[in-house]
Amino acid sequence: MTTDCSPRAQATESSPDWSDELAAMAGNVGPGWAPLVARAWRAARAAGSPVSEVVERWGALHVHCVPAEAVGSDALWTLYWTLVGVERESLHVCEGCGGLGRPYYAGETVGPATVDETKTLCPVHAWAFYVDRERAWRQVERASGM
Repeated sequence: MTTDCSPRAQATESSPDWSDELAAMAGNVGPGWAPLVARAWRAARAAGSPVSEVVERWGALHVHCVPAEAVGSDALWTLYWTLVGVERESLHVCEGCGGLGRPYYAGETVGPATVDETKTLCPVHAWAFYVDRERAWRQVERASGM
């Protein structure tokens, strides 16, 4: 069974105003983080600060915004703490599926493979990413007993 794991499909339900521009930016990270990106984007819009970049760095989600000059300090602090919360939460959310995950750091082993790129993943996506070398995000069906 094939499931649409695109960032747009993952976040449209939680953010009906998901834009094509943001979907393109969110394409830089796995579909499991789409709800986190949508939350950060809504906070940025509320603060009047457009999102300039969405990236994964050291296994965590980073959402960069351009603060608007006319925005009050309360709105900026709210945006700042929302982005900090999203970044921290991303370290516990699989970038591939949105389930419970953990960072896999360079030098660790996953089965017979050595981690070469830090990512936050669940065990199923860690195996697919590091052992099977499946670098495209797709739905990995879980076998019974996993």
